[in-house]
Amino acid sequence: MDKQKMHDLVQDLLPSYIDKLTHESTNETIENHLASCPTCRAVYENMKSDNEIPKADSRSVDYLLLIKRKTWKKILLSVVGTVLVIGVAALVWVYGIGVPAKPQNLNANVTNTNGKVVIQGTDEKKGQGIGRIRWLRQGDVLKATVYETPNADASFHYAYEQKGITQVWLNGMVEWDDGMAISSSIARLYNMRIKNTSDPLKVKALMTYATALDEDVSYGFENGVLTIQIGQSMEKAELDTISIRLLALIQNVKQVDWLLGNEIVQSVRPADVAPDLKDAYAHPAILQRVLENQALVSMRSMAQFDFRWDLDSEPEFVVVTLWQNGKRVYENGGRSMLGMTQIALKDGEYELEIAVTQDGQVKKTKPARVDLKENARSFVFEVGQSGGDIEVREVGS
Repeated sequence: MDKQKMHDLVQDLLPSYIDKLTHESTNETIENHLASCPTCRAVYENMKSDNEIPKADSRSVDYLLLIKRKTWKKILLSVVGTVLVIGVAALVWVYGIGVPAKPQNLNANVTNTNGKVVIQGTDEKKGQGIGRIRWLRQGDVLKATVYETPNADASFHYAYEQKGITQVWLNGMVEWDDGMAISSSIARLYNMRIKNTSDPLKVKALMTYATALDEDVSYGFENGVLTIQIGQSMEKAELDTISIRLLALIQNVKQVDWLLGNEIVQSVRPADVAPDLKDAYAHPAILQRVLENQALVSMRSMAQFDFRWDLDSEPEFVVVTLWQNGKRVYENGGRSMLGMTQIALKDGEYELEIAVTQDGQVKKTKPARVDLKENARSFVFEVGQSGGDIEVREVGS
């Protein structure tokens, strides 16, 4: 290799050599050349000086390290202190102050007699008890909140003496109103009340709560009338119950119409049920009283049907239908044969029809006459099969 090429090669390798990236054998070649070539050695010294970082004074370094150590120590102590404070606060909160008990964990009884409100009961949550209560009076409404703490006494008994209380709440649920203890089902329903029909999810929640109403039901609202479209006929008592909820708990609803196809099958106004029904928005005791009366009416209107089956083979599907004046008033179907069934019906004449699916074929009975009277509301029907045909006949009452 000529000298110029050797100069070029060594100078190209110098940056890597200075950074200690070259191989030992390469280092030996570079060092031998630098020892005999003042030009390349000058280039090397120049590169080396440009690459060096001035070293700080040792005392300055020691001082900076000391500051750094102290800073990290302060940060660590601060973090540990914060964690300890949060931990202590959490313990005080849970064991001393407590957290509001969930309503579903409380089995409580509320009374209000002669200006003395008494709240007593038990906390059903395992390992928890009631440690304290907080009272808040807003006008004639008293709102109480009991707080759970670990290992506290599950039983609790608190009293509040002050006249003029007409409504008592416990942990977000109304428990007593206008001289009446409110059931948990009415309290949950009351918490679903809304001012208007603008929120479809809340309206549907009211319609479908504890009912057999399809959640996909559609509705419209105009001039105070809530119109609900249903896909199949429903019992009048069921529609009345849902209508009562909607009229009581949606402030701007004045009438509920039920639409099946293009026909209004039922229309309910507050005056049809109770004159003070709209006041139930502020007083759940009214809603509870009206629904209890409605249940009593429904019980008095219940007809009992006992079906006895004698078929050649197990049916794939069974549908029981009741007709009145050409209109379907009841229908129930399923994969099992009905036994004893109670149906809310008014007095009058009906026709009973049963459809049975066997081997993929639907077979219907001829209508059987049913005459409902005040003293005749229990029937026994036998469903049999003759020559492949399905027959139904009354065999007792």
